Amino acid sequence: MFRKSIVSWPHWAFFLFLAGLSGIYIWNVVQYNVWWSYDGGAHIDYITRLSKGLGLPDKESNYLAWHEPLYYALSAVVAKTAMYFGPGDKTIWKILQFVNTFWAFLFVFCSAVLAKIIAKSKIIAFFVLVFTGSLFSVSTLARYHTNETMFHALMMFWLVLFYRWGMQNAQNWNTKKWTVLSLGLVILVWIKLTAFVLVFALLLWFLYLSFLEKKFRPILLALLIVLSIGIGYTPWLIHKQRMYRSAFTINSYETDKTSKHVSAMPLGFYLSFDKSILENPFWVSGRGSFWSMFFASAFVDYDNIFQNLDAHDALPVNEKYITGSARYISVDYTAKTLLFFWFSLPMLVILSLGFVLFVYKKIIYEKFKDYGSVFLATLAGGLLLSLMYNVYRYPFLERGTLKAIFIISFFPLLSIVSMMGWDFILERFPRCHRICTLSFGSYVFVWSVLGFSLMILPV
Repeated sequence: MFRKSIVSWPHWAFFLFLAGLSGIYIWNVVQYNVWWSYDGGAHIDYITRLSKGLGLPDKESNYLAWHEPLYYALSAVVAKTAMYFGPGDKTIWKILQFVNTFWAFLFVFCSAVLAKIIAKSKIIAFFVLVFTGSLFSVSTLARYHTNETMFHALMMFWLVLFYRWGMQNAQNWNTKKWTVLSLGLVILVWIKLTAFVLVFALLLWFLYLSFLEKKFRPILLALLIVLSIGIGYTPWLIHKQRMYRSAFTINSYETDKTSKHVSAMPLGFYLSFDKSILENPFWVSGRGSFWSMFFASAFVDYDNIFQNLDAHDALPVNEKYITGSARYISVDYTAKTLLFFWFSLPMLVILSLGFVLFVYKKIIYEKFKDYGSVFLATLAGGLLLSLMYNVYRYPFLERGTLKAIFIISFFPLLSIVSMMGWDFILERFPRCHRICTLSFGSYVFVWSVLGFSLMILPV
């Protein structure tokens, strides 16, 4: 389906989309005030403290003190450098917003490059580019200060290097490449704890490779990577142990604050879909199901956090609507959000079925011999399970423990393997190839236009 394009996909299509996306990201930075975003300025306080030479924050002064410091340290360097040119604090925060815009752009770009390398198809790469770039959750990462953006951009860049160098095939391994990749993993774990999902997926993949190939080399390499990450990450573990007296936790703040007898979410929370989200795709609707909250936070502004607050507040009473986050939003935007969420449901079905087809292909036809695809699917599954575990361990939905942005890389990875699954099936039915391509392409075009209309902030 996707390898035989109906029309030639010239490079200008990619550049045109990226140019439009860049323009929207820049516009949103100009319109958005970072103090409206998540965490009540805690990210800003972390950066400010480092830029003033006050050292790392403690748990009494900042509840994000358990966050790995590399993103904040680099942001502090940018802020400190900007101070020499005399701009005020507001200008410095805008500069840092533009830095995050760069990371978000890199994330989208690397997603498309990764798709091209793995699927060997410009059509699939272009779909991944449009799909990832049109997600509202991705656009939010481009407009405020958070370690999420830098982390996911660099993780996608790490994956691009991994597959560009052909590391899924052992014959391409060498000391130089693995040294660079190992150093990259150490950098990632110093940005965000989620990097250990990538590390664990890689270690599982090494075990799998060793078992199938009956070779010890992958095991030895896994041990060396564990050793390098252990040495590199130990200083931060010591710091966390001194501050929280608990180094090995995924959220030291919640662990320190919460009773050990907190009840976890019931099993039905993970196995159901709360239909109330279909009537009102904003918090607190949909909170009865993991999946309804997860998809809503990915496709729309579920928490109503990333709007132009001043513009919506200034509207007449009869033209605005108050959401569960106690913030106003225009009635028109509410209607467009509901329309887009409904229009995204077929996309969810297509991606889900494509993933099933992908797994079917790997099990029945390839017997899991496509090592590169196995690693990619393992990582995607690991990211999703990590978010589910985070909610299980810290079931505080009102405190934001379930956000799609935590594992935003899951979506381009899912889109890649899903399209490969559909490609496998539809190439066996050449007669419907043209119809399917045109139909799906038309749907994606309308879907992306609607998505762009939601992410552009009003003046």
